[in-house]
Amino acid sequence: MTVSAEPPVFDEGAARREIAGRRLSAPQSWRSAGHLAVAWGLYAACAVVAVQVDNWAVRVVVWFAMAWLLLGNGAVVHETLHRHLFGAPWMNRVVGVIAGTSVGLPFSMYRCYHLGHHQYSCTADDPEGAPYLFRSRAYYLLIPVGGPLFALQFVWWTLATLAGRPPTFVRSRRQVPGVVVDGLVSIAFYAAMVLVGVWSFEVLACVWLVPWLVTVIVLEPFVLIPEHYGASAERAALALATTRTVQSNPLVTWVYWGNNLHTAHHLAGGVVPQRIGEVTQEFVLPNVTAEWSAPGYVAFHWRLLRSLPWWPAKVPSDAA
Repeated sequence: MTVSAEPPVFDEGAARREIAGRRLSAPQSWRSAGHLAVAWGLYAACAVVAVQVDNWAVRVVVWFAMAWLLLGNGAVVHETLHRHLFGAPWMNRVVGVIAGTSVGLPFSMYRCYHLGHHQYSCTADDPEGAPYLFRSRAYYLLIPVGGPLFALQFVWWTLATLAGRPPTFVRSRRQVPGVVVDGLVSIAFYAAMVLVGVWSFEVLACVWLVPWLVTVIVLEPFVLIPEHYGASAERAALALATTRTVQSNPLVTWVYWGNNLHTAHHLAGGVVPQRIGEVTQEFVLPNVTAEWSAPGYVAFHWRLLRSLPWWPAKVPSDAA
């Protein structure tokens, strides 16, 4: 997969000013609450089915649906840290803490981490690291290992903060109390899940563990790799030249709170999920190049895999 050397001819600054003038950043609290009620209600219903129905075929289908809903919780953390869902800051925090705890993303720590990404996106100072750029299919296939390790890294960062050594992306002493509290909430949740597993491993597997593993091992790489794949630091200031839009189906877009339309988010970070499609249709799709748009996640990964060799090319020796 190659990335065009020429940035798109598009005045992103003018677009941001026009978007700001349309008040597309105003949270739609009732719609967000309804969305959450449906998503969390579906998860609870699926958990009941998984526990009550002793049939592996049914459980596999239900677990897959639950995994997508947990992925949606990761998107909820993203939206609440930007204060996109509710007008009241405390409501964003409460919902963000609950959603983040379920997927291993302590709210305050992840907020520092992600806002640092926006400040230094696709540069050497980006807390998320350099954008993915695989050299072989063998390397690509190792990515699922990183999901659980990433969740454990947040536990480590919490413990380091407790020891007085927060990560560099926690830039203010005022952020430390929230980071510690939310991190301890996540650790307490893991401890509670261990206790549930001691009582009944089957219940733990049905209501959380299996869907969570599917989320962090399969779905997170599936949706996160495309976001900035192949971006270069030289074009870091251009959202349309470093951030990808995935035009997935309406169900995935709903479950993922429109985070597949990622270019619009980096173009105008304040736009709420209920309006992100509008920004994508009007400002992004008419101007983004083919390299930074994909018709779906499967299409992106299939194209990427076909472009990669199985093993990295050998570097020529200079010894001649």
